[in-house]
Amino acid sequence: MGKVTKDGHEYSDSDLVKGCAGGDRRSQEILYKRYFSFAMSICIRYTRDESEAMEIVNDSYMKVLNNSIRTTTTHDRSNPGTESIGKHGYKDNLSGNSSIT
Repeated sequence: MGKVTKDGHEYSDSDLVKGCAGGDRRSQEILYKRYFSFAMSICIRYTRDESEAMEIVNDSYMKVLNNSIRTTTTHDRSNPGTESIGKHGYKDNLSGNSSIT
């Protein structure tokens, strides 16, 4: 069970994660858009600054993509792993380790 995109296709989170791991740009875009507002809400909760929160979300997302997404579990709003990405990005930003690996 996935969510239908504007182009009428249905992609599950699992499909998107596999696509991202394979370098599929469309999967990366859909996954980013699907979780952007959720990730922003977490980062804003910690930073209270929208531009800093945006930077953390983008840095965190790039880290996920650059590490080739090595998980087989799906990520949804009830998965603490999704929130963890935002928290770790915030902590990295505070410590000056926001470089993308």
